[in-house]
Amino acid sequence: METNTAASELNPLLDTEVVDEYTEAIHDSEDSVETDEDEELTWIREHVELHKQTCWLTRPSMFQLCFLLVGITLAMSMSEGTRRIVLVKLACNSSLDSKGFCSPVNTQLILSTFDQYALLGSTILSFVAISQFGLSDLYGRKPFLVAGVLSFTVSNCLLFYFYHYDTFQFGWLLASTIVSALGGGYMLIGTIVNTCVVDLNLKPSQRANALARVSAFTNAGQFLGPILGTQLSAWAKAAYDANTGKKFHIAGVTQSSKVLQSELFILKLELVIEIALCLFVVFVFSETRTPKALARSRANSVTTRSSSESNQGGNDIGIVYRLGTMLSPLKALLHGTGKVKVMVISLTLVIVFDQVLMIGFGQVILNWVVFKFDFEATDISYLLSIFSISRVVSLLVLLPFFQTTVLKGWLKFRVLKSRLDMVDLILIVMALVVDIGVFGLLYVARSKANVYASLSLWSSASWTVPVLIAAVLKYFPTSKVGEFYSAQALLQNILMVVGPLAIMGIYKWSLTNEWDSFIFLLYGGFMAMFIAVMLTCKVVSGLKSSTEEERVVRRATSVNFASVVPEDDDARV
Repeated sequence: METNTAASELNPLLDTEVVDEYTEAIHDSEDSVETDEDEELTWIREHVELHKQTCWLTRPSMFQLCFLLVGITLAMSMSEGTRRIVLVKLACNSSLDSKGFCSPVNTQLILSTFDQYALLGSTILSFVAISQFGLSDLYGRKPFLVAGVLSFTVSNCLLFYFYHYDTFQFGWLLASTIVSALGGGYMLIGTIVNTCVVDLNLKPSQRANALARVSAFTNAGQFLGPILGTQLSAWAKAAYDANTGKKFHIAGVTQSSKVLQSELFILKLELVIEIALCLFVVFVFSETRTPKALARSRANSVTTRSSSESNQGGNDIGIVYRLGTMLSPLKALLHGTGKVKVMVISLTLVIVFDQVLMIGFGQVILNWVVFKFDFEATDISYLLSIFSISRVVSLLVLLPFFQTTVLKGWLKFRVLKSRLDMVDLILIVMALVVDIGVFGLLYVARSKANVYASLSLWSSASWTVPVLIAAVLKYFPTSKVGEFYSAQALLQNILMVVGPLAIMGIYKWSLTNEWDSFIFLLYGGFMAMFIAVMLTCKVVSGLKSSTEEERVVRRATSVNFASVVPEDDDARV
């Protein structure tokens, strides 16, 4: 069981075949060790048995999680292109000169500034919500999921109201956007769903396949949403708008433009889907954490809180203590000694910086394609669809092919369980090299076709972060995997306060200096730096193609907390 756990957690985004082969390879190289069954897995089994007589719709299941993810991603991606065009129109109307004309550059500056502060405010507020997510172990996942979906929906309702104004209501639009972060925003929803996946699966060996399905459903929603939005937009234009044959060029906007009824229809449809999801989460979605697991967490919390309160001598010390407690998960990044500590810190920094850079890039690319190549809502929809389907193919087809067939099968590279191996290194460097090529192609892009081709190529090698996470987890025992995820998320949120803000600032500078493609040179430089870090890790760890496994003995422990659960019927509800 220990071996299966390690295999599945090292490969959270790979399909079942890859995980099975990886597990078999580990079984061939080490003796099988029987351990006692994890007590919490037994509780999960009891939870499943308890709900067998419950209606399939209201029963805690992967169906509920996938339905929620598809609904949210479908609604978001369906309206993303339309929302961006509406913001462009309002920004143009706000920058009209005395003659009634506006500059596309000034329009971009307004949008870039808005994206900067919206991302900054959302990150700070969501940081507070995410830092409290550990309470879901005590009170369940559902309250946090309800808060996330409700705040997300309320935010979009407020935004829809301010889209009816003739100009860009900067302050109100900014405040409405930040409301979503009060409940943790979309980031917390994704974190909760992944946590629920672990709650629902009996064996760790099943979790990799479950996480892969969740990832596939997420990308399926992102792929279908833009296609559905495009078709509905075409119908709405014919039904609601006058002069439907007149083509609207965003890059050529120099005069006041009204938000069309067809555009408001798409945004209204998004709200209908999100309100329906709110009702689903509140009245249908079931708690995934078992009653006994909740009771154990509460018992541990009482002990920990009593100990911590005794260590606080005054208000000032208490404030410092609480701040230290909030940042304490970062200690997990100091795991190990010597070379192990260097590897953990280096790999984690690459993971976090890559994710922060990509979040900032997502803001820049939508503004840039509208400004540079006259992208309309339909073009943005096609772009998102191509990117999403390419990512699905990359994660579920190309990554397993290169890992299993090419590197392990043809080239005979070894898979190591407790350290970075050549398979990991080659896959990571390969993806980073593709990234450099893509940013180079975007820098010299001269048409929409160049943009489509570049981003399709980019998403076809989008396994950098999954493989990096799989590599760094090798240095942690399975009992400390959760600590690593907590530390990584906390560090990412800290960097999110300044990272995307700086990226949008650089983009604004490049616009005012008529060098709008400069951002792609900068990103190519970062990818080259990441490659240098990975090669340095290879040297520091002494990694070679002949490197063999380091045998590590880990003992499984089981503590009985069943006594903290009352025996009456209420405890099992």
